[in-house]
Formats: sequence, C-alpha cells, structure tokens
Amino acid sequence: MVKLRVSALALMLAVFWYAPLSAQAQSTSTFTVLYAFTGNNDGANPSTVTMVRDAQGNLYGTTHLGGDLTCNVSLHPGCGTVFKLDPAGILTPLHIFGGGAQGLGPSGVVRDAAGNVYGTAGGGIQYGLVFKVDNGGTYTELYNFTGGSDGNLPTGSLILDTSGASGNLYGTTLLGGGSSDPKCPNGEGCGTIFELENTRIHKVLYSFLNNADGAEPQGVVRDNAGNFFGATYQGGQGCLLGCGTIFKLDSTGDKTVLHTFTGGKDGANPSGNLVQDSAGNLYGVTTAGGDLACPWDGGAGCGVVFKVDTKGVLTVLHAFHGGSDGNVPVSGDSRCSRKSLWNHAVRPKCEYLRNSFQAGHQK
Repeated sequence: MVKLRVSALALMLAVFWYAPLSAQAQSTSTFTVLYAFTGNNDGANPSTVTMVRDAQGNLYGTTHLGGDLTCNVSLHPGCGTVFKLDPAGILTPLHIFGGGAQGLGPSGVVRDAAGNVYGTAGGGIQYGLVFKVDNGGTYTELYNFTGGSDGNLPTGSLILDTSGASGNLYGTTLLGGGSSDPKCPNGEGCGTIFELENTRIHKVLYSFLNNADGAEPQGVVRDNAGNFFGATYQGGQGCLLGCGTIFKLDSTGDKTVLHTFTGGKDGANPSGNLVQDSAGNLYGVTTAGGDLACPWDGGAGCGVVFKVDTKGVLTVLHAFHGGSDGNVPVSGDSRCSRKSLWNHAVRPKCEYLRNSFQAGHQK
C-alpha cells in the first residue's frame, strides 16, 4: 500500500458557516493546508461531501479522480480513491477504483465503530453502487443499483445508523424509482430514498413522483426520532421542471413538503445535503433565485443561503449578488445541473461526475 508525505500539506476542503464574525475573530482566523494531492495514485479532486475523523485524528475521504491513471472517463485521468490522512500528513490510499464494474468517481464516506468505511460510487453494473472498505483495506461492493425501481445514480452522503447493532445505511438516488411522470429527467424516474438493512438488503423507503413532492433528491439528514429531511433539486412548482422542495419523511414513511421554492427571493434548485442543528432547524443553499438582478444565467438569480425552522418557515440568510460574495453556491457533491449553472472551475468536475456515473462498464 503506497504511503505519501508532502511537506506543503493541502487538502482543499471547502466548509462555510454563515454567521457574523467580529473583527477580532476575522483577524485571528487561519487557513492551514493539510495535504496537496499530486493527481497520481494518491488521487485528485477530493470529494467535499463528507470526511470523517477517528479518535486518533485520522481523516478518511475520497477523491473523484486520480489513482489508477489507466482508468479514464471523459478524458479525465483516474477513477478515484478512498484515502486515509494521518495527523502527521501521511496519506494512505485505502482503495483505488478501477472503473466500470469496479466502480468510479466515489462520493463522501461514513465510518463505523469497527473502522469500516462506507460510500457510494458510479459504475458497477451501470447505475452506481454502495461500497465498503474494511479497516484492513478490503473493498466490497454491497449493492449495485439496476436503474429501475431501486434507483439510479446515488448522490449525497450516506447515513449510518449507529443506534443499534444493525448498521443500516440510508441514502438517496438522483434518478430511478419507477415513476412514469414525463417530467422526470430523461424518463428515468425522479429519485428515491433507500435503506440498506444490515448494510446488505436494499429497501426503497420513498420514490419521488415529480409532482408536488419534488424530484432529484440531494441526500438526507436523520434526527434522533428516525425522521429524514432533505431537498429536491426540481419538482414542486415554478421554473421549468419545478424549483425544488424541502421535505420530511417520518419514521412511518409519511412524507411532508416543508417548503416549495418559487424561484424568487426564496431561491430555486437547492443543492446538496442539508445541515440540521440541535433545535431542528435546517440549513442549505440554492443554486438560483434570490437576487434576480444578479448578472448570471439570464436573470435566474445567483442563489441563497437559507434556514427552514421546525414549522417550515424559510428565512433567507444571504442572497448572493454575483460580485465579491460569489454566485451559485453548492453544498458538497450535489447534483451537477443539466442547466448551464456551472462556472469554468466547476463545469469540468460536473461533466466528469455525470459522465462517470453513466459510463457504466465501458472500460
């Protein structure tokens, strides 16, 4: 197993928290580079969905590219890695994806008490997979999606249920689910929320229909009562195929739409996993809406940071204006829009992710 040390450490992980900072706090803030990926067998383009940290301070994550440089999807070198970065800055690739049936373009990971790491990737039999890397570095495919009623293209981060000994995993797929609604993207279904019981037995907890309940879920968070909360990129009302929704799926399987985006000041097309605080408030971002005078994408708006309280009331915390504050925020490896919402830095990565998930076993 290759171990790499780089003296100028740089791990490009973007985490932002919207909160007013005092001048003193701003002046004392520091940015530390932990590791600089070389694009070889250590990987390239680290995922920003989730990284996990163990009690010893080791970090675990994935890269979308790099690793096996003979594996190429859409002319991008490498099909990704799962890695460990220790407190001394030594990076160890735990698994290098081989593309096609072996998987490619992994997303973020979760880790159990035994040290096993779980995540999702593209490829497999074609429509994405769920994998496990144990603490000895052995890679196992736990489930291959078929693209039908079970789902297609897993997206967002997984959730690991640590409340019992079962080790159930939960997540979402961007497409699939069996809906025949013509508004579903490419007629491939509008997405699912799924469970892998005991990390093996697949069960669909909810299939999106692309009417009022939304389409293209972006991942879920789960509270202590077993309720799931998330966002859908499309569906709902307004926009071309709906401006997206915020939803709750309770522990009995009952689904409630907490907010339907309008494409105006409240935003449109929420992107990526939500964050939930201890009071039950939800936080997230949209890739459009907000300031419609923003000079981006023909007046569709530059996106917002929002909060949804436990009563479903949405508050815009910040509307991006397209200047020094930026535009089109994304949270983690969210849906790479088929609309032209990418800037030049983001677009190559989005094109790679979309193509790699759909490439299947072309290698």
